[in-house]
Amino acid sequence: AYLDDKLKHVGHCFVRLISWIAVGGYNGESKSKQGILLLGKQESKTAQQSDSRYRMLMEQASDGIHTYDMQGNILDVNLSLCEMLGYSREELLRLNIRDLVSAEELARFPIRFDDLGAGRRIISERRLRRKDGTFTPVEISGKILGDGVLQAIVRDVSERKRAEEAIRQAHDELERRVEE
Repeated sequence: AYLDDKLKHVGHCFVRLISWIAVGGYNGESKSKQGILLLGKQESKTAQQSDSRYRMLMEQASDGIHTYDMQGNILDVNLSLCEMLGYSREELLRLNIRDLVSAEELARFPIRFDDLGAGRRIISERRLRRKDGTFTPVEISGKILGDGVLQAIVRDVSERKRAEEAIRQAHDELERRVEE
């Protein structure tokens, strides 16, 4: 049974790094094994198409998407996140996700790496720091991917927050008028 399966692009071909459990032998013991499977021409083409589809989906998404490791180092971002926060892709790839959240907010609501690492999906609202130093309200849906990399989908909720504030103000105004 396969335990893990990672596709890697190496030079002009793709290799699949695999881990599996081997059962058998004269004593029936199980052993964990690892190996490299060099993909054939057709498999390599299929892997390239899959990689291309993944990249297209990520770049076409209207929400911001980024991946990061368990220390919070940003590994990949899409164009929507770059536009939302005002950074170039290269600038974001040099940052840690903690660089995008205020110290006060991190103290009150730490990033829940343990929950993410345990496979739990986390949905939260935060304010992310834009390159110009301003903050934008976002809703973040985070989860761990099969290869141990964390993924977050980031939605700008600025318009929703403005609408909620307008409704609250209208409600307060109506209550004030009723009390008069």
